[in-house]
Amino acid sequence: MSIDPYAELRRVLDLAVAQAAEGKGKERHVLGDEPFELQPIVRIGKRQGSNHFALGQAQKKAEECLRLPPDRQRAEILGAINYLAAAYLLVSPSEEPADVAATQRRCTYAQGPLRCCRPEHSDADHFMAWDGRR
Repeated sequence: MSIDPYAELRRVLDLAVAQAAEGKGKERHVLGDEPFELQPIVRIGKRQGSNHFALGQAQKKAEECLRLPPDRQRAEILGAINYLAAAYLLVSPSEEPADVAATQRRCTYAQGPLRCCRPEHSDADHFMAWDGRR
């Protein structure tokens, strides 16, 4: 029997996913079953063209947790992890390791704006489609 040396990391990351999917993230930010990458946590950064919003939100949550009791600290830290995941998704695909870019990026332009692998579509096309101007 092998012991997973990353079991605790996986447990914390699973808690962050649960918070986004079932907790505060879902009750405040999700319309129906909207995928994480189309939710405001990512969409705002796509509109701005950077991951600075998500990184700033993660920094704010980290700073706020310093003055909270332990249970609320944990909740804020999980929220910061989710903002960092959004920031990761907003990094340019050319900066991702090749295997990640190839396996995790999908073309779903017909199913929702802002996600496309068609080379003829620029980011402006996606923002216009999301805004309903296209």
